[in-house]
Amino acid sequence: MSLPIKQILMKKVFPIIVLLMSMICLSAQEVDVKKFSNPTYVILEREADMLYLNADYKGASEKILAALQQNMDDGNLYFKLSRCYAKLLKPRLAADFLVIAINNGFNDYKLIREEKAYERIRNNVHFKSTYEEVLEYGMNLGDEIYFVSVEKKIKCRIFYPDNYDPEKSYPLIIGLHGYGSSTEDFALIFENFPQRNFIFVIPEAPYTVRLVGIKIPQYSWSMPTRDLDLLEQADQSTFKYITDLSIYFKEKFNPSKTILMGFSQGTAYTYRIALKHPHLYDGLICFAGVLPYSKEYRNFITDEEFKNAKDLEIFISHGEFDRIDVKYSKTAFKKFKKNGYKVELDITPVEHIITHEGFLAALKWHGIF
Repeated sequence: MSLPIKQILMKKVFPIIVLLMSMICLSAQEVDVKKFSNPTYVILEREADMLYLNADYKGASEKILAALQQNMDDGNLYFKLSRCYAKLLKPRLAADFLVIAINNGFNDYKLIREEKAYERIRNNVHFKSTYEEVLEYGMNLGDEIYFVSVEKKIKCRIFYPDNYDPEKSYPLIIGLHGYGSSTEDFALIFENFPQRNFIFVIPEAPYTVRLVGIKIPQYSWSMPTRDLDLLEQADQSTFKYITDLSIYFKEKFNPSKTILMGFSQGTAYTYRIALKHPHLYDGLICFAGVLPYSKEYRNFITDEEFKNAKDLEIFISHGEFDRIDVKYSKTAFKKFKKNGYKVELDITPVEHIITHEGFLAALKWHGIF
């Protein structure tokens, strides 16, 4: 190998930064980035993935450039941009952004080696040398594997009812926060809440994620990996974590009813966990999330699972101006209604947020408040 990867970067870093900034500016002129001002870079990345799957590589690259305006140190985004330019037969850009991806933490060298997008440019004079140096650098790092070695202690916050009496039975709500959030963030919805007459448990998601501009730890319910098999395995561990936690607190408090609640990413996991383990819960509160009901979603909820969970009472709430399209909650409502569930849909004129009023409406519907 002629140069370490960081020396490759040192040779290219200044022209690439200028290139990237000019491309983002060009993207703003051509694509009107203002129309992306509401979605976060996470939503933009998902939209880019869909465009890529539909072979709209130019559209996908524009979405990624818009996402990079919000998160310029995400190695995964740079890799996806490199892949788009490979499909667009722009080998120089594909090579340059592959280097930036590596130097921003992207380290899935197996994926780089097997990436089909590079097939048509792999022997191109402007791509080949950089590509081979990247792969050789990756080979020197050895293979990466994951295994479960020890159980992990994960933080959980508990709020008790006003004038709590351990001899009494109270409703229990287990709340799953959204992607990039934490127990501290999610606890704010309980702050200054009137007449707290239920036990509120907030577990922390198991995986740490890094969001641009945020120094405090942030968490995710899904493992940050592009290996789909590993992601599905990790989901099973997350499901077990929440079901074990639910069993523990049900035995500890003997609640009058148990509600699983989620927001955003937490809602997707609320749906998955409760419909796969309906005996643990009496109902759900689902804010601004997606119901994984078909094969396009990993660990999706099967028709048989829908049939076996009809005793769950489900309150769905979504902001009319949410960056996650309200159509997802409308689809979930129709799906549950069609399958004979007791379900309520509450659409409010807010963005991606849980309001005290929305939380209160959900509690009243469940007969808790």
